[in-house]
Amino acid sequence: MKNQLLLFLCLLTACLSSNAAAAPWIKAGDTGLRADIQRLADSGQLNIPVATYPLMWASVASESQKIQFEQLTAPQQLAYLRIKKAMRLATNRGRKSQLNLFAASDVKRFSGFENSYYEKNKLTLSSEFMGNSFSANLAVNVRSDFRQVPGDKRVNFDQSYIAFKFSNWVVDLGAIDQWWGPGYESSLIMSNNARPLPAVSVRRNDSRPFESPWLSWIGPWTFSAQMAQLETERYVADAKLWSSRASFKPFSHLEDWTFLVLSMGWPRSTRVFSAICARITGAHRMC
Repeated sequence: MKNQLLLFLCLLTACLSSNAAAAPWIKAGDTGLRADIQRLADSGQLNIPVATYPLMWASVASESQKIQFEQLTAPQQLAYLRIKKAMRLATNRGRKSQLNLFAASDVKRFSGFENSYYEKNKLTLSSEFMGNSFSANLAVNVRSDFRQVPGDKRVNFDQSYIAFKFSNWVVDLGAIDQWWGPGYESSLIMSNNARPLPAVSVRRNDSRPFESPWLSWIGPWTFSAQMAQLETERYVADAKLWSSRASFKPFSHLEDWTFLVLSMGWPRSTRVFSAICARITGAHRMC
């Protein structure tokens, strides 16, 4: 009976799930798509920073238009076609819905780039909308073993967001997975080993280089920054996490990045801007 029920749920999931979610960025978790992008980036065909996820589709789209398909090797051509298909499905205007079911016998202690499941059983229903300058996703997650973390709840809204595009910048509010770094197993800064934090973020949409001759040597560059709300079950209540990262590619085979991460918490009577200044400068007293 249990096997029949599981088979029915799997078939239902396959029927209701779309091929790809509509979003202005490539989410952390698709190892195959990331490997295809990395292949073209390593060969110099995609001259964009690719070690920060979410990775904006606008950068991939503008750079892929410069690729001469006939000059690619056979593996590169296959990677290029898979990227173009994924981009076409992800950037289609309109609404897409998905129903996903995950079940496992044990909880994974650590998750890699391809896996962001933190529990044995999880049911996710999501509905995503993509417009010209606006996109949003509402994801409802129901879990069976949510009591592993103090203060956790059975239902959460991880991977939900609302995003607006302004010129070459995207401002979003939500809780989405992030991955900072070239590794596939884990990252020392931002990864999906923990649930995403609710945050307000700003991201550069297209990584095109500066037009100024004084700064054009930096090459294609990206920037993202966010202010996130940490869990309430902490020694310092109502703590915030500021994180920012800039990536640039001065040469086609060299990508570099710099980042700043600050955990901040203070009493209500504290002067907030002075406290932030002290954290950035490393001063023992507030500025």
